[in-house]
Amino acid sequence: MNSRRLLSETRRTFPAPKVYCQQPSRILIVDVTSPSWTNTCSVLSEALENTLCLASSLAGPCRVPLLSLYVVQNQQECLLPFTQVKENFARIQACISELRSLPREGCFPQGGNGVVQAVQDGLQQFKQYSRHTAVGGSTNSSVEITILTSHSSKEMVKQLEKKLKDVDLVSLRRIQVIEVLKRDFLEPEDVEQCMPAEESGSGDIAILGMDIDVQTTEDNVISLEMLFKTWLHDSGTEREHLHLLLPSGGFSPATAPRTPL
Repeated sequence: MNSRRLLSETRRTFPAPKVYCQQPSRILIVDVTSPSWTNTCSVLSEALENTLCLASSLAGPCRVPLLSLYVVQNQQECLLPFTQVKENFARIQACISELRSLPREGCFPQGGNGVVQAVQDGLQQFKQYSRHTAVGGSTNSSVEITILTSHSSKEMVKQLEKKLKDVDLVSLRRIQVIEVLKRDFLEPEDVEQCMPAEESGSGDIAILGMDIDVQTTEDNVISLEMLFKTWLHDSGTEREHLHLLLPSGGFSPATAPRTPL
């Protein structure tokens, strides 16, 4: 009787947590107007495919709940509307194949405005998606935007600052501008700074009431893959998901089993 009463009290004290996702959704914007797109296309596609294959098959909580992919040529184009990543790799792989098939001449005009338009369109699509799924009880309400470009990240930030002043950024957690640098154009000290997001020496630029994270990375599969794998970091660790109930005195020195030498 006492054991049953104790179990019942334990269940009331530690109720099962509500299942929800605190991970941000992701918008990836790829600027393909660079002359170096020929090389970047292949390494980016491979790094993205490797990371999303892992994200879609990981057991446990979803690390990348939703993903949307834009490319910027002479104007923005959405290759992948918001799509659930977990157990949905076939659709994502089809999108990456489409990315690989883009022209590689690198002859597109510079698309600064196209990147800003992609940001605006992505935020609008996320707002509509969130409004639609709220009926089903979805609690995910934030999004992060990653912009990959081979053009000057400083110029990109200026464009964002100028064009996004009147845009609703409530759901936006962070914008990350990644300047992809070819090794041939890197100085020795620059190579050391081409690190994944949390290790980079680049800083944050505060505009629009939020921080824009400016990074540089090297134009190869390993560097880009390390960048994308930061998406898999747990963003919900401020919540408790596990309770360990240990019996009192159960592991005292007198009762602990001894292993013979």
